[in-house]
Amino acid sequence: MNNYAEPMTGGRGGFSPRGVAEVPEPEEWTGLTSAAISVLTQLKRAPGQDVDQLAAALWRSVSAVRPVLKRLHMRGYVEYLAVGQGPGRRRHVYSLTARGDSIFPNNVRAYAQELTAFVKQEDPALYARFIDQMEVRRGEAAIARAGHSSDPALREQAMVAQLAESGFLPEVHTEDGQHELVLHHCPYLPVAEVCASMCKRDHHCLESLLGVHVESAETRIDGASACRFRYSLPGAAAAG
Repeated sequence: MNNYAEPMTGGRGGFSPRGVAEVPEPEEWTGLTSAAISVLTQLKRAPGQDVDQLAAALWRSVSAVRPVLKRLHMRGYVEYLAVGQGPGRRRHVYSLTARGDSIFPNNVRAYAQELTAFVKQEDPALYARFIDQMEVRRGEAAIARAGHSSDPALREQAMVAQLAESGFLPEVHTEDGQHELVLHHCPYLPVAEVCASMCKRDHHCLESLLGVHVESAETRIDGASACRFRYSLPGAAAAG
């Protein structure tokens, strides 16, 4: 069945697919024109379209859509695959990149918080085993990366590499023998916000791995911009 509707035009000179209501703009769309948002939304609904198909779906001319696609490609929101064989120009079939897909609303934070709080309330023992298992897995992975060495310096290097691989964006600063581990990102912050015991377990994991007392100076769940841990390694040379 054919669906006919008057084409709708969004603000800032944008355009929307025929017969499709405009969607509210989330914060992730700030800085994008309505024309760009319309193209991204159409590719979200139906990936793998060329410029002719996009123009038809949006009730716009190819000459209007092509520069929008070019800008989105330059900014990393869309990618294309050249298709076709034989002589002549190959078609560019467009789809969203990870960055393009990320502008659409994502409720993972809310779902993760709700699920974690539910498990913690309904089965505290199961929740505790899960947190313990996470700590054991990360500790074992870091120890294995250090070649099972007991050298605190090697373990620190392995720990930082493990944290980087897990997405924590770690940095270690050393001054006068004092080490400060800074974690600029927390990949499971939404869960930690409802279950602070995860942060306590991470703190304990650091102490177990390094074999020294580790001070938790600042944490993201307390409003800091990064998590900061301070400690001294035995035998570490003082930095000037």
